[in-house]
Amino acid sequence: MPSIFSILFLLIHTWALLGTSAFVSASELRFAAVDVGEPYGYTDDNGVEKGILRDILKHLADELSPNSTVSLLPYKRMLYGLDSGEYDCSIFFNSPKGNEKYHQIALITKKPVVIISIANTEKGRVTVPAKLTDFEGKVVGVIRSAYYDKSFDDNKKILKRELDNYQQAINLVRQNRLDALIGPQELIRDAFPKSGMPFLLKTNQIWLQCSRYSLRLKEPGVLEAIKQAEQGLHHKDEKKDVITQIHRRYLKNYHRP
Repeated sequence: MPSIFSILFLLIHTWALLGTSAFVSASELRFAAVDVGEPYGYTDDNGVEKGILRDILKHLADELSPNSTVSLLPYKRMLYGLDSGEYDCSIFFNSPKGNEKYHQIALITKKPVVIISIANTEKGRVTVPAKLTDFEGKVVGVIRSAYYDKSFDDNKKILKRELDNYQQAINLVRQNRLDALIGPQELIRDAFPKSGMPFLLKTNQIWLQCSRYSLRLKEPGVLEAIKQAEQGLHHKDEKKDVITQIHRRYLKNYHRP
């Protein structure tokens, strides 16, 4: 027969769980998806917000609370929202600075980062960039305020032009108004299946990262609830893996890393 102490502990534990659930279901958690263009975060011709990262956050928000929202924001605006506590969480590349600045909730996926340029011809042959320094003196399109890798970001000889989204950068490369573009391999190689010559910089990690200044996240149990909901995105079976299935809505040839 259970003791009075074990019964009391069980009641307190149950009350705590119900309290957390009630808060999450009643609170409006605010997620920010990055507007970096197709297929990650964008608005279609009918004004509907779509994209891989946006849909992952929407699935997470719906799991946590019917009152939670997802807003599509430029990258720099998203960072400001997390830093001010206006928004709670987003999904983006992690970085040494970000590791200190935000709650690192969970790894969402990994993405090879490449630099791609229209093939150069010298004396009738194609030249392919073999090392990072081959891009020195060239203008490379980057997403505004994004972190890629210290070796690239700190190289002042590589001229960087900040842009709002990947589609803008792709268009400028096609118009020969940029020498090169850096970003996820799956997107950029699809945009330049023949003419683009990719240089693999590194494989970056995309994490669910949350604000340290949001008053909503300071409530007991809320961060833990977000972590538990995020775990539900992953599954060994690809057909049941939410992240894989969302990627395949937009990328037919997607392979889970």
